[in-house]
Amino acid sequence: MSNPIKYSTGSESLALKKGNFYIGTGDVGKGPTSTTGYYNGITPPTGGYTVYLNKASGGPSIYTCANDTELISITNSIAGTSYTTANECLIYYAGQNDKVCLNRDYEGIVTDGLVFNVDAGFTPSYPKNETTWYDVVGSGDSTLINGPSYDSLNGGSIDFDGSNDSVNGPINVTWFSNSSFTIESWFKFDSSPPTEQLWFSANQSPPGGTQQDIHLRVMSGTGLRFGFYSNDLDAYGVVSHSNWYQVVCWYDYSNDNSKIFINGSQIASGNQGPYTPENAQIGIGYWRNRNVQYFKGNIAITRIYNRAITSDEVLQNFNVQKGRFGL
Repeated sequence: MSNPIKYSTGSESLALKKGNFYIGTGDVGKGPTSTTGYYNGITPPTGGYTVYLNKASGGPSIYTCANDTELISITNSIAGTSYTTANECLIYYAGQNDKVCLNRDYEGIVTDGLVFNVDAGFTPSYPKNETTWYDVVGSGDSTLINGPSYDSLNGGSIDFDGSNDSVNGPINVTWFSNSSFTIESWFKFDSSPPTEQLWFSANQSPPGGTQQDIHLRVMSGTGLRFGFYSNDLDAYGVVSHSNWYQVVCWYDYSNDNSKIFINGSQIASGNQGPYTPENAQIGIGYWRNRNVQYFKGNIAITRIYNRAITSDEVLQNFNVQKGRFGL
């Protein structure tokens, strides 16, 4: 089912966002336009795109492009440019507030409490050859460092070389301070990874204090670790090389409980926290402050919720996106 689309300069909830366009997922935004403000979208053709342009009334203008050649032609007509590649066009739309280009309908993930979502297989989030990985929820855009590359397999992901590739995420986030949160990642690591490699961190070094962080890592080949600086929750022997996984880790502040889920099922639980520092920076593919344990493999999606989502919601996210990763 196509994503409903809404143009608004105000604040909307329960939807993805790029520029001033809101993109409904699942049941979000369904119903009469007079009530929701959302208009019916058009599913992008396979291998093509749907382009939305805001206009004064009556919903957006909509163009469908069957392939890259049509995208180039339509974009040059809209923008008055002379682009020669689809990537130039996608980068153009990424910088616009009143235009957006979609390469697929986004699946019906949970959007309640979603505060950060980067997806390398969704053109509003990653235009296939850029140094910016756009957050399609808020303004937490991330920067690719030292050339991690785009991989088109499985709908699109970022390929990290395990040497020095990294992604610097938003700074001064307060999503983790004295509160519940969820971190979700879709990843696979290479057949010859480093012994330990960290692929997500939320890190702060307080002046005069001890470095504090949240981290997710693959350790000793097949284990997963979700930790708060020096207090870790481990699950051994649960992942293998070159396979895709959805890993969800959450912390429930109300009862000081942490959980790890893999492919929709809970595999570990324990008490860890609380995690209290504010103004952390997100790092993807490496440990931000220590410059060690770079990730070797592919990361397609990283998302963060400002609450501990339910087991049913973890499974929902897995089920609606697992087909992309052959699961």
